[in-house]
Order: sequence, then structure tokens, then C-alpha cells
Amino acid sequence: MKQYSFIRRRPDLPVAEFRRYWGDVHAPMAVGLPGLVRYVQCVTTDGIYRSGREPEVDGVAVVWFETFDDMRATPGTAAYQAIIDDQPAFLDVDAISAVATTELTYR
Repeated sequence: MKQYSFIRRRPDLPVAEFRRYWGDVHAPMAVGLPGLVRYVQCVTTDGIYRSGREPEVDGVAVVWFETFDDMRATPGTAAYQAIIDDQPAFLDVDAISAVATTELTYR
């Protein structure tokens, strides 16, 4: 089971500072989630910023859990609460959207 979270940085935060904080401060918190199998941060490419436009999102966080139940067990834990409490430090919390997915593989 994977969850994709589409995130936007705080409007007052430069892109470089957003990325530094997300990687150096927030990522270690996410890695500490109980039952987490894998955590990946995908940052929006620099070209859109160089063009002077603002992207729809500044990044996508992908979390993997073995099962949906494993993911559902994280709210209420101290690790999860720390992640939620940290979000206003670097994210536009009103712009976060997420989708839980099940992977289908075709060959």
C-alpha cells in the first residue's frame, strides 16, 4: 500500500530552504513512522521555477506500508503527531492532498 501526498511549500519559504528542511528535518521524522516500509521524496524539477512560474505542487511524498491496516495504525502515535505538528514549519498545510493506492502491475 502506498500513499502519495502532494505538497506545496509555505509561500514565504524559498525553494532551497523548503527542500533543505523537508530533507534534513522532516524526513527523519517520517522514517520513524511505525510500520513504514519505505519513504521517498520527489521534488518538482527546477525548470518551472526558472521560468518564473509556480508549480501546482513543490513535491510528492510517497510512503509504503505492507497493508492498509498498517498505515491506518499510524494516526495516534507520537511519531505521526510529530509529523503533523511539524508541517506548518515548511508546508502550506491547506494545500496538502493525498491519495492511498494499491499497486497493480502489468507485464
